[in-house]
Amino acid sequence: MSVARRLDLTSETFTFVLSGGIFRAIPWLRQELERRLPLTAPRSVTKLLEAEPAVGAVRLALQEARGGASIPVYKSS
Repeated sequence: MSVARRLDLTSETFTFVLSGGIFRAIPWLRQELERRLPLTAPRSVTKLLEAEPAVGAVRLALQEARGGASIPVYKSS
């Protein structure tokens, strides 16, 4: 939620991706995040990451190497 605020996404539509086995092992944790995130970012949706996190990192690195990565910029506080 802090990241959504720092990226100024709270009024935007975006997907909040949960990565890590903890969200599969402890279902109430995922449910609690699904309940709380809309309080900060009403247009957001939550989903579990289906691929390994490294897959996304490699894809982003390849996009950046080709000059086409779109990396959000944090607002400084």
